[in-house]
Amino acid sequence: MFRGLFSNITLSYSITKTNPESHDHSSMLHPLIPFESIYLGKSLSRLLDPVNSAFAGNKLPSRDDVDRITRVISSELEIAKFDFGLIKLITNNIKKALLTFATKCEGIASPDQLFNVSGVLGVSQGLQRNIELCNAVWRLSQGVWAIV
Repeated sequence: MFRGLFSNITLSYSITKTNPESHDHSSMLHPLIPFESIYLGKSLSRLLDPVNSAFAGNKLPSRDDVDRITRVISSELEIAKFDFGLIKLITNNIKKALLTFATKCEGIASPDQLFNVSGVLGVSQGLQRNIELCNAVWRLSQGVWAIV
């Protein structure tokens, strides 16, 4: 709201003056930087909370967990859509949350069960775990693309 107000003030000032000086409203916004930092910290916390709860107790993320993550991403983008500078900062937070999700997936994947070479028709528990992780990553990517 402040950015919009100061933009309007700057615009109205430049229209009313015949020889306007170069006024930058960013100096008026300088006192708001601590509030913006606090908001960004809370935003990152809101984004990381569903990611961390999806992997609580070394469990696999469920469909509901992935849906919750995409809802939070959508909500954060919706809140910040009015300001290009803020949306860039929020997308950095989203990037951190997605990287955390990917890192946690890598951490619980079974490295020795990349594929089944035994010729047995059954699927091992490690392979099943990796398949479910791949499905969770795929669902998350589809959810993010739907938002974009």
